Amino acid sequence: MADSWLEVRSCDDEGARELDKETVQHIPALSDAMKVAEKAAGNVQRKGGRYWEYSVRLAEKEIGEMSGLFLGGTEKDEGRATLRTIDVKCNGRCYALTLFTFKE
Repeated sequence: MADSWLEVRSCDDEGARELDKETVQHIPALSDAMKVAEKAAGNVQRKGGRYWEYSVRLAEKEIGEMSGLFLGGTEKDEGRATLRTIDVKCNGRCYALTLFTFKE
């Protein structure tokens, strides 16, 4: 199994697509990451900051569940890993989701 990580960070909302709540609830790893992201975004905003990020390692099943999220995003091969990125809006905030899949 390839080692894969989901990174969630703040972004500008230009061109971000709306992420529906059903999708978030259907994918447990995404749901958990978005809960942490909401809390982090609120904490940073209260402190007058803007940028933060959160990463979580994904199980093999979770990688498959998330692959459809990145349709229409960008994909980049960086030698040791493939990065798939898409900007989404959820609960009025913009998030950049990046799926890092390290090559074996």
